[in-house]
Amino acid sequence: LSSFSTQNHSEVGVRLATRLLLPFAFPPTPSFSSKKDDSSFLRITHQLATILDTHMPNNDADTKHLLKLVTPLIVKHGSKVMLDACENLIRCRFQYYMKDNRPG
Repeated sequence: LSSFSTQNHSEVGVRLATRLLLPFAFPPTPSFSSKKDDSSFLRITHQLATILDTHMPNNDADTKHLLKLVTPLIVKHGSKVMLDACENLIRCRFQYYMKDNRPG
């Protein structure tokens, strides 16, 4: 993420990190569980939420795309930390429109 940010491409970095981490953020299915640590998906979910929580999207399309990617994690698995991160993305866009007193 930092290399994309230094080149003013933070949107690409966040989208890429989200798409790469998202498949591992879902809880494992019982049939595929093994003796390994099944809590790794929680650490990945929290890392993904941290990435989204600290991100300030530049436009509505990128925000909508990120929200669409992580919605299944919230709806199917009730991820509260991911919901909080999504609220932050929406709040950033709201503040963008409010600073110019224009509707979004």
